[in-house]
Amino acid sequence: MECDVNRIVSYVSCYSSLIATREEAGNLFTRFVDELQSTLPPDRWRKVKEEPRIDSIQSYTYADQESDAHIDMDLIALADSYMVRIFGWTATNPRV
Repeated sequence: MECDVNRIVSYVSCYSSLIATREEAGNLFTRFVDELQSTLPPDRWRKVKEEPRIDSIQSYTYADQESDAHIDMDLIALADSYMVRIFGWTATNPRV
């Protein structure tokens, strides 16, 4: 997975390599979702959206209840392959 960090805007974006089959891409997406859920503190982070975003065939959004930071995960169908995208950013106005 290739990631890019933008420290000025405070976000990270990650993209998997292109994957040939939907089954393989779906398995990778599920592993990332499971790993994220097991890593995030459940008292602060919760899944807030599961509807696919534009250009996605499967999506999840997690939100930090204290800071409004978000993590978006998408399974994207391209012309002849699939890709998993993870995008996370900090809140611009954290709660105090």
